[in-house]
Amino acid sequence: MVGVDEKAQWLIQRAEIIVEKAQEKLRNRSRERELRRDIEREYKLMMRGNNMHTGLIKFIEENQLEDLNLEFFIKPGGICEAIAASITFKPTQLRKLFHELRRLQHEEFSKIRLLKLVPFIAYAKGRDLIDEDFYSFVKTFIQKIEDRQAFKIFIDIFEAIVAYHRYYNPKES
Repeated sequence: MVGVDEKAQWLIQRAEIIVEKAQEKLRNRSRERELRRDIEREYKLMMRGNNMHTGLIKFIEENQLEDLNLEFFIKPGGICEAIAASITFKPTQLRKLFHELRRLQHEEFSKIRLLKLVPFIAYAKGRDLIDEDFYSFVKTFIQKIEDRQAFKIFIDIFEAIVAYHRYYNPKES
């Protein structure tokens, strides 16, 4: 049986490949289309896994949030940067969800209030405003949150995704 560290290492390798291709895409606009396809393929592989490796969504399902190594997610070249570099939907969708998370952060923790975000993101998915893998990632994370400490972990991860997304999708002047 593959250990948690080995599963995490495979996910980190996928993230590093995505980030490397995304940074090359920023430097070399002539290969943008080819690199976009490579990034999309690696993103789906990282999120869903394959017959031999557990994807990120299953990895989150199988582990306690408090046991996740936050550095593994937020470090440069980590999972958050890979997700941010891969998603193609508008920053507005990220900001809307982030705004709701921040609002909840300032209230007393409530699992019910948090679970109300699942229909919120399902609506965005239903309108094709976010992709299936991102929807599954957020939904899985929200369902795993049981207390304020786990909620704080999710906020930190989501904040890193929003920040990295701004890096890869700067405002056009």
